[in-house]
Amino acid sequence: MSELTPRLSDALESLRGDRPVSRVQREAQREVDREFAAARVEVARVSRRASVAHIALASTAALSNEEALYLQMAPLGDARYKAIVDAFAIAVANEVGRP
Repeated sequence: MSELTPRLSDALESLRGDRPVSRVQREAQREVDREFAAARVEVARVSRRASVAHIALASTAALSNEEALYLQMAPLGDARYKAIVDAFAIAVANEVGRP
């Protein structure tokens, strides 16, 4: 009977689910947590890049449109307008391409 009691209590404990978590289970959970954390960081990086690209595109389009308007008002500034918008486009393209 003395052997039966520990085995019975072990069986009941396993059914209740309140057994201590094993070292392997803790390590596995830590590894899973690390992977999810790394994924969240990567999602934030991708989101940041997408946001920068979106703003860069919208701003470049707005400046290009404004360039066309200024060209109609003062055609002699054509080269300057293009240089300004092109310089901006190059700068934001470099920003978008930054890691």
